[in-house]
Amino acid sequence: MGRFIFRTPNTTTQVDDNTSADLLIQFIVGIASQLGNGISKIRLIKFLYLADVHWFRKRSQQATTYRWRFYHYGPYTGEAQADIDAAVSRGAIGTATMSRDEGGDMTLYRATGVPDLSELFDASFEVLLSSEIRQWLWRGEYLRFTLEVFQPAEPPAPPATGRRTSQAARRAFANFMARREHDRVPLPQDAIADASYLAALRALDSEDVLSAPLEGTAEADPDDLSQA
Repeated sequence: MGRFIFRTPNTTTQVDDNTSADLLIQFIVGIASQLGNGISKIRLIKFLYLADVHWFRKRSQQATTYRWRFYHYGPYTGEAQADIDAAVSRGAIGTATMSRDEGGDMTLYRATGVPDLSELFDASFEVLLSSEIRQWLWRGEYLRFTLEVFQPAEPPAPPATGRRTSQAARRAFANFMARREHDRVPLPQDAIADASYLAALRALDSEDVLSAPLEGTAEADPDDLSQA
């Protein structure tokens, strides 16, 4: 954990004619201060960008007049940085110096209150921006190398196909064949429905794929053959 050194604002007097950007800066810093020790300049600028994104989706116009550009993997504008510094100079927000474990100091911004955005924007926008801050403020913390995080998930069970195993299916079909009434099966008029024919019929019906050609012998009356 880092060490914090807090510097209170020079004055508690708030500027009456806040612009939309000033109000958003105080709002974001205020919510972040309620959740923890404050917010860094990089994250504050990113939340200002999100405010522009969400307000543009609602009203087809930006919440600020900033001209954004992508710089070092994220949106940035020097105008926002100037407004943040001006808010500190006016006493609208305070600063805190964080001594980080890996060396070097980082400035965090703090505020004792949260201004109302509903008059300048609307209540739904205020709720949305607050939710974004609560969700993303602490993203970027150190990764945890623990078994709980990196334990591979168990492979999902294969979906049920509704089919039985081959052996069980064969037994079920054999029972069905034993119980069915053969006289209900239409036979050709010239068919010889003897025991050999019925055995071959059962073998054909019970196997989807034959592993080898059928082989065997059958006895037939010459008179029956001559009538074919």
